[in-house]
Amino acid sequence: MSDDLGPAPHVVLLAAGDVLSDRLVLEHAQSLAAAGLQVTALGAGAAVDVEVAGVRVLRTPVPTTPPGRSHRLRPSRAVRRAVAGLEAGYGGRLDALAPDVVQVHDLVALPVAAATVARAGAKGRAVQLVLVERPDGVPPGRRAAALRALRREHAVDVVLAASSPVPPPARGPAGAAGPLLVCPVGGGTSGLETLVDALTFLPDARLTLLDDGAADLTGLLERAGQHGVADRLQVADSDERRTAQVAAASLAVLLLVEPQDHDLTLPTALSAMVGAGLPVVAGQGRAAVPWLAELGLGVPFAAGDPAALAESVRRVLADIDVYRARLSGPVVRSLLSRPEQTALLRAAYRGLLGPLSAADAGVTSVWVGPTNSAGQGYAWARALDRYHPDVRTEVCTLDRISAFSFPTDVRVAPDSWGSRSWSLAHRRDVRRRFSHVLMESGLGVFGALGGGELGGDLAALRQAGISAAVAFHGSEVRSPRLHRQLEPTSPFRDQDGDLGVRLQQTCDRIMRQLEDFDGPRFVSTPDLLDYVPDAQWLPVVVDLAEWAPGPPVLERATPVLLHVPSNPELKGSAVFEPIAQRLAERGLVEYRRAENVAVEDMPALVRDADIVFDQFSLGLYGVQAAQAMAAGRVVVSYVGDRIRAWLPVQLPIVEATPQTLVEVVERLLEDRDAAREQAARGPEFVARFHDGRLAAQTLARWLSDSTRPEGTPA
Repeated sequence: MSDDLGPAPHVVLLAAGDVLSDRLVLEHAQSLAAAGLQVTALGAGAAVDVEVAGVRVLRTPVPTTPPGRSHRLRPSRAVRRAVAGLEAGYGGRLDALAPDVVQVHDLVALPVAAATVARAGAKGRAVQLVLVERPDGVPPGRRAAALRALRREHAVDVVLAASSPVPPPARGPAGAAGPLLVCPVGGGTSGLETLVDALTFLPDARLTLLDDGAADLTGLLERAGQHGVADRLQVADSDERRTAQVAAASLAVLLLVEPQDHDLTLPTALSAMVGAGLPVVAGQGRAAVPWLAELGLGVPFAAGDPAALAESVRRVLADIDVYRARLSGPVVRSLLSRPEQTALLRAAYRGLLGPLSAADAGVTSVWVGPTNSAGQGYAWARALDRYHPDVRTEVCTLDRISAFSFPTDVRVAPDSWGSRSWSLAHRRDVRRRFSHVLMESGLGVFGALGGGELGGDLAALRQAGISAAVAFHGSEVRSPRLHRQLEPTSPFRDQDGDLGVRLQQTCDRIMRQLEDFDGPRFVSTPDLLDYVPDAQWLPVVVDLAEWAPGPPVLERATPVLLHVPSNPELKGSAVFEPIAQRLAERGLVEYRRAENVAVEDMPALVRDADIVFDQFSLGLYGVQAAQAMAAGRVVVSYVGDRIRAWLPVQLPIVEATPQTLVEVVERLLEDRDAAREQAARGPEFVARFHDGRLAAQTLARWLSDSTRPEGTPA
């Protein structure tokens, strides 16, 4: 599979403090890692290099303790010392990490990151710079001005607002003196004149300015007196008063402030007001306006037009109960939740880097593995390639999981599969390059990370927005307990037999994991539909060119009878092999038993036979029977009435049990023309059901129907 996305970009999240105790840094890091990016978090403290949930976390000692956040915007001596200390501790380490993006979580670390960006640029390597505004303890007015200055000074590419999940709204009782409007003051008076003037059009409304003390409101208060609205205007300049006013308010007004300080489409002030349960009237120029209109949480107004602002307020107040119902509904609560904030973070990174993953790029790409049983994982992938060339596939096979070496795209040594470092890199690769995964035989995708089983990887796949399906090949889900009830020839009649006990434990473990799995479940043989709830048949695929028909059967006086048991105990070889040997002793057939045959030698071996014995205990037909039919051989096996009735056409396999086997072979030899007709129908049957078209159609329905798991960030 070609990879147009290239290697995953490396994002370094830089903080001035201990990243291991910084929840926001870790949340951002894990979200970006789940999107398929290589992520490192770098902070201060005792030296450590660990992996946390797929993120490399580095701490390095710095000579100077950074000042508190509330002082970091001032070019003070303490700040300059802190910057120098961080440069000494971080500079070389950050350069060595060779990031593609540096995301700065503390303003005091911004000069350090900017210096790394500059040094990389001097060497011809572009590095993007992202700043996360964390308003902890910093007045918004001073913060807004500082952000604009810092963005210009350090050539910051993107500024993100860090907003926490919003608690449920706590509405106070409606005031008797008319509707109360609240407006956050962002450090300047731009637009506030329009709001004060609008009060002349709203004779019953009151206005509270949520002020942090950074703006000079003297002129604004004088303007209110001139308009005769001073008695309806107040300023809340403490946390306690601001909280009380928001709780009592009817709606919030957000004014147009240009230029926008944030590139994230859900600014902190907006999320705070909506999270408090307030509908919003917003200036037309705000990035939030389309978001408000789409969810019906407020209305816009034309900037600089007090009459238009007043009309927008009246529109909201006229339907205030409707707006409040929407604001308390699950859609808004979900939007303000951590998954939505994660989606916005990833959206910002798409703007920087382009598509973060195959799904982002609109590419349908499927990872298949890791068992590739009987080469079917590879065969299904090639069928998709052949009949749906717009789909990309890659088959990964865990080496030595089978005694046979079937074709694959990627072969992984068991030591690598069990290695945490390999598994982390593999998980990042899968998250970036694949939109879908087809997990085989109850095993997972990410090696050691999820315990090696599908249940351990489901959460990570959902978080990455990857659609998952499972495929089963046989014994891993064919419950011996149920098989004893369905098949009189079952090899599991001894309830205490070692094989049956071991397989039952495997089946039970997989079924428990499937209880939490809501994706497609595929089975390679029709009999497995009885064992896996809600399963779909994903037919085995046979390469018709490789298994082209051989010479006509039963032309020799003594035909060749072939048996190639992949698992003699399951196929019932011990029961019917003495019968085959007696037939050979009578001179009726030449009996050949072959084991451990190289994959590439199998077609010639089968084409040189006249009759192929498959199995006489399980009640099914699988890969080997389909290959023998494609080769035009007479296939004798126990399939059972249940499976034959399920198929839409007659299955060209001669039915036999150990009890009827002698009679069946004698009849074939007595009426060789009828046996040849039976064999001749084999290639046609396989071409209809097993040339890959039906398998590709089945998988394509999953690929076209699958959507991101509910609640997964985009």
